[in-house]
Amino acid sequence: MKQIRKRIMALLLLLALSGTTLMQPVSSLPYVQAAGNAASSQTAANPSDTSMTVKEGEKVTVSVASAGQGSSYQWYYKKADASVWSLWKGHTTAKTSANSNATWHGMQLYCKITTAAGAVSSSAPITILIEGASTAITQQPQDILTKSGKSVSFSIKAVGAGLTYQWYYKKADASVWSLWKGHTTAATKAVSNESWDGMQVRCTVRDSAGNTLTSKVAKITIGFSPYFVIEPPETLSVLNGGRVTVMVDARGTGLKYQWYYKKVGAAGWSKWPGHTESVAQSIANATWDGMLVRCEVTGVMGDKIVSSPCKFTVDGDETLHFLSQSGNVTAKAGDRVTFSVETLGPNVKYQWYFRKVGMTDWQLWKGHTTAKTSAIANESWDGMQVYCLMWQTEGYKPTSNPVTVTIQSPAHKVATVGVNAKTHTQSEIKNYIKGLNINTTSTVTYAVEPVTWPGPNCDMYNPGKLSSESLNNALNILNSIRYIAGIPNNVKLDSTFTEQCQAGALVNYANDELSHYPDQPRGMKSDIYKLGKKGCSNSNIAWTGWKAGFHYMLVNQWLDDSDDYNLYDLGHRRWLLNPAMGKTGFGLVKGGNGAYGQMYATDTSGSSDVTTVVWPAQQTPLNYFPADSAWSITSTNLVAYDDIRVKLERIRDGEVKTYQMSIGGGSSDDGFIKYNSQRYGAGECIIFRPNERDYKAGDIYNVYLYENNKLTKTYSVTFFNLD
Repeated sequence: MKQIRKRIMALLLLLALSGTTLMQPVSSLPYVQAAGNAASSQTAANPSDTSMTVKEGEKVTVSVASAGQGSSYQWYYKKADASVWSLWKGHTTAKTSANSNATWHGMQLYCKITTAAGAVSSSAPITILIEGASTAITQQPQDILTKSGKSVSFSIKAVGAGLTYQWYYKKADASVWSLWKGHTTAATKAVSNESWDGMQVRCTVRDSAGNTLTSKVAKITIGFSPYFVIEPPETLSVLNGGRVTVMVDARGTGLKYQWYYKKVGAAGWSKWPGHTESVAQSIANATWDGMLVRCEVTGVMGDKIVSSPCKFTVDGDETLHFLSQSGNVTAKAGDRVTFSVETLGPNVKYQWYFRKVGMTDWQLWKGHTTAKTSAIANESWDGMQVYCLMWQTEGYKPTSNPVTVTIQSPAHKVATVGVNAKTHTQSEIKNYIKGLNINTTSTVTYAVEPVTWPGPNCDMYNPGKLSSESLNNALNILNSIRYIAGIPNNVKLDSTFTEQCQAGALVNYANDELSHYPDQPRGMKSDIYKLGKKGCSNSNIAWTGWKAGFHYMLVNQWLDDSDDYNLYDLGHRRWLLNPAMGKTGFGLVKGGNGAYGQMYATDTSGSSDVTTVVWPAQQTPLNYFPADSAWSITSTNLVAYDDIRVKLERIRDGEVKTYQMSIGGGSSDDGFIKYNSQRYGAGECIIFRPNERDYKAGDIYNVYLYENNKLTKTYSVTFFNLD
């Protein structure tokens, strides 16, 4: 045991020095004993043994020392060609056995032990080797996240006779693999640099018989430290009882946010609970006067930056103002239904009332005395109306408009859990889109035509100006998408953002290159370039080889976002569906170089309490969901650690077909799945797409999201045609 502890301490020290983090702490490794059958007993001589050789078909027994009465045991295995551990079903005792087979060569086993007191530890892995079997890779190289200039180690483990190794690399912009000269050992290292970002490495293993195996690919990500693009204002005047929004805009790798506050007279800063995004929102009160807030941003490498403080000054307005309310509700019996109003002013009181179908008078809804209230719906709620009375001690007493509850037939649909975006009915969506009178063609017109070449004296570039008809049409398309998704659909045009986007479209057109950080085109004046560069860095950008319009770019490019380049993050879609967006702008330049378009995407001046947005939405027109589109769940409350699983049930003509897609501990043969921790718009994202994509009007899909074996979100999607 002393030798094992020494090895663990040395490993922990090495990992600490290399900047690597153990994904699972290992405490007091229990003694592992491995043995063959009685006829050819092969017992590990001491706890440091890490492998054993058995004949194919021989019974293998592994054990750990008992952890005491009431302890539980679970064994896990990882075959030679696997990258993740799998649960060894049925092997739940300290000592367990099974008959080996050829696929066991290079397989590893370990046991997870939980004591009666809840302490968890894991045994050291042991590798099973099949006598006479060919060479096998038992440990694959792992992905690495590091900084430029750091020493990086890669390693591989294999079993076989007379093994030799050769590493290869392929940088992000390369199409072929290159031999990595001098890297000819199972474990190798080198000093990273910025050009390594996105680089892939792999190792070829050759045995004395000439057999060759190639490892799986490991990817290197060069993380960069966070820095602020926008910090909070020095001061912010707020109303007592009003909603306050303060934000930062930072760049970096894997950013995490934590806001802090310090009230007048406080000795130090305190953590602002629940405020862990780039945008912090809350309701002000009189104690906030003079309070300071600031944001701490941490990068994936642990680097931290702290914003300048923002000082709140509170206006003592005591007047009650009724601002907004939630709308009509469609639900199923058994669903939790929420109603809400938003007010401005201190000490506001609330009382909700209801009137079911057949009732003449309104009834007091006992116990429902808060601005936001909820209850479990039942069949008697169908057609029920609800409103809220608001008041202070005396004086003005506004009431919200009555909203109507519609109870759906339960028909095959699963209850909605963990998704709080609104759900509009098919008829509501059709009427809303019809009222917008959207132009779906490629027609784009200008109030001032762009000039797309510098001219003989390098002074003729002009971004031009889109017509109000084209700008409003683009805005209507965006708001129609947001309405379907159930998030605020009152985004407005901002003239500054539109100017930046139009200039940005010209810059990309002149360079004939799609870039968020474009070079200055030759002959273009600095003021146009600087304006365009700002637009490019804050916008969704798109190009088509023909003169497409905004409908194609918004629906078939940015909303779809499922091409090979964007499938792994769906960043354009997530910006479109950011609940906090309040303003935007558009730009488009077309000509011989095709059509270059932009939409300002990073604004967060809007207000919303939506924390989870799904696409396709719970009622989705097929016109807005191309057949190859990926599905997405974007949320600020994802668990998403080791095991993510999505079950998708398609219900058609009374038949149910199930697709299973998982990360860790299972198969993803039914489709693609990816977890993306980057916060494009709002929240992290789970992306998935079934291999079979035959969507028809009337299809119902039930979605079940499991995080670490716990069902956390459920909802249904119904497809329909707008026509």
